[in-house]
Amino acid sequence: MKWVACSDRFDWSEIDIEVLDAPGWCDDPVIPEIDEVGFIGCAEDLDKAHLERRLRSEGFDPLGVPLVLLTELDRRSPERIASRVASSGARSTEYVGSGPEHLKPVMPPTVSRRSFLTFRSPTYRSVPHPDDSCAAGDGCRACVDVCPHKALEWSRGAIQSDRIACAGCGRCVSTCPTGAMVNPAWTPAQLQAEVAGLIATASQSIGIRFGCARGARPEPASDWFELIVPCVGMLPPHWVIGPLLMGAGSVSVSACACDMEVDADQRAGEAVAFARSWLDAAGIAAETRIVDEPQEDLPATLGIVGARNPFADDGAAAVAAALGEVLIEGDRSPIGVVTIDEVACTGCEMCSTVCPTGALQAIPGDGVLGIDFDPSLCTACRQCTDRCPEEDAIHLLPTVDSAELAAGQRNLIVLDLAQCVRCGGTVAPQAALARIASALGDDAETLKQITSVCLDCRGTTMVF
Repeated sequence: MKWVACSDRFDWSEIDIEVLDAPGWCDDPVIPEIDEVGFIGCAEDLDKAHLERRLRSEGFDPLGVPLVLLTELDRRSPERIASRVASSGARSTEYVGSGPEHLKPVMPPTVSRRSFLTFRSPTYRSVPHPDDSCAAGDGCRACVDVCPHKALEWSRGAIQSDRIACAGCGRCVSTCPTGAMVNPAWTPAQLQAEVAGLIATASQSIGIRFGCARGARPEPASDWFELIVPCVGMLPPHWVIGPLLMGAGSVSVSACACDMEVDADQRAGEAVAFARSWLDAAGIAAETRIVDEPQEDLPATLGIVGARNPFADDGAAAVAAALGEVLIEGDRSPIGVVTIDEVACTGCEMCSTVCPTGALQAIPGDGVLGIDFDPSLCTACRQCTDRCPEEDAIHLLPTVDSAELAAGQRNLIVLDLAQCVRCGGTVAPQAALARIASALGDDAETLKQITSVCLDCRGTTMVF
């Protein structure tokens, strides 16, 4: 990757990157005719909207082009600048592109010197939108349940997204059990690449501080770097721990800088508290690893290497595998353990149908129906408990239990299936028929028709 920079503000010979000499570029951004390019800006009044228009006119997607502003960095540290440039370049390689559904037009709040005598043009903020892996067709509504701005709606097996109402807080992205809610400017792969780029270029232990993208962000001093996310209120506990497993010495979470969600700091604090308890349970001193404010003296790296991306939809299981044997409960646990009450359950299979990750599966056998559970796939999304039609039939305990995870898939319940008196096929679970019988009471003829003959033999179809 080649970088276009305002080289009149800095001696780029001190940094081992390929820089195209462009004095004054910050005042008049010119897009070079090369495929992979990044930009390093120095001017305090850099017109980002103008740069974005130039990029679009030259066929670039502005969301995928890295921009490093030296006004947000300590210019006296060539190593610090090199680390940020390297991490931005690594992040851009994971950009997969955006579509119209991801772009929200935003008019600039102020008018720059360049645009004072011209019409104001909007910039575009990247917002989430579900991809083809969305499990809404099976009934999953995890993103709808967590959206604080009512920008998402479940309708006829699909998620409808209102780009104008969306504030881009990112909660749907970190909550989606399947990773289907995608914000192309903040994907798990990009976050992992950025952290890896920072750590790879550092000569000593560094700290990672999560910061909110929608407000003022003073760059932390010394050996700390900011990892910008849409809002700190979106952070789950395993994201807080993730940089430690990638080689960071310590992690911190800054206060919400946008004030667009009143509970953002509370949610971030809950995630930090659970992450600290998780580390303590694993025998790691959390007070030196997850700190309230960046500290000058950073501890050495943990030396624990996670095999998978901690920011991905299965990141919680990856972090649990890396940290080893623990048992910790809490409402913010990103992993859960499901149990089913044998008396209350009627075997309707709603829980397995709506489970977006396949942690719950209905497995028919010879005259029986089994419900199996795999804790390594459970994200504690609570879709099974929310959609179950029977009161107290299914329970979810939010807990990180390494023993459960190690045990793997297991059977929760086995129900007998009633057989059709005509064809020998399956009618329904006996428990469901018993519930129907109690509701019909003395209507013996209808009860016999429903409980002894399958749908095919009745010549009817069921409409949902």
